[in-house]
Amino acid sequence: MVAGSTKRHQDQEEEEEDRASIKRQRLEDDSSPSEEDDLEEILTTNTTPSLIEHNDIALPIDEEDGFVEGSIVKITLTNFVTYDYCEVFPDPQMNMIIGPNGTGKSTIVCAIALGLGGAPALLGRAKNIQEFVKTGQDEATISIELKKVNDRNIVIQRSFKKSSNSTVWKVNGK
Repeated sequence: MVAGSTKRHQDQEEEEEDRASIKRQRLEDDSSPSEEDDLEEILTTNTTPSLIEHNDIALPIDEEDGFVEGSIVKITLTNFVTYDYCEVFPDPQMNMIIGPNGTGKSTIVCAIALGLGGAPALLGRAKNIQEFVKTGQDEATISIELKKVNDRNIVIQRSFKKSSNSTVWKVNGK
């Protein structure tokens, strides 16, 4: 369930009035809407509300960029598996990682799981965290930036060395 925005722009209000007028006209004409009309309504409806409800939890949405609070807005990998350095900037809507075999798609997914506290065994790739350090390097770092609406984003950083099976965690650099 999506709650409407408390701040409506005038053009959005006009679009809603136009849609309501079309619906009233259909009812007066006793005509039923077609599937195309339904699809057009879905496509033109404002999809960036200020609050979204999911599993009885209300999550704020940043109306400027469309990210829901807690969304991943940036992933940074250093010396992680195949990457020397990589930055990924997900979109607030749907994201897909596409590429030929062996180009690092699964590595990004592994980084998300490990960077948010998952155990290496969860991934079925390696038993120990140090196995994710790039060959020829001593240390790897995963940084994941999470959206915080109306405040500074949260950056979770996980660093680990090839020489030990331990992790150093930091949140916002501390």
